[in-house]
Amino acid sequence: LKLCGYAYRNKGVEPMGGSWFRSDPDYGRNTEWLAEAMEEARASANPRRQAKIVREEFEKLLREGGVI
Repeated sequence: LKLCGYAYRNKGVEPMGGSWFRSDPDYGRNTEWLAEAMEEARASANPRRQAKIVREEFEKLLREGGVI
């Protein structure tokens, strides 16, 4: 699910052609992608479906942990 080219170029995940991607284990799997998804979900008037799902899941985890 491509959300932002920056997320793929910034160490976390690198495109390998087609729909295959390589993650950098030293950086953390999909950390930039998750950050970009959260930013889009919070800042966009019309966030994409995957951004909405990421926000919903993060909020669910925060509620379960008693943070919100």
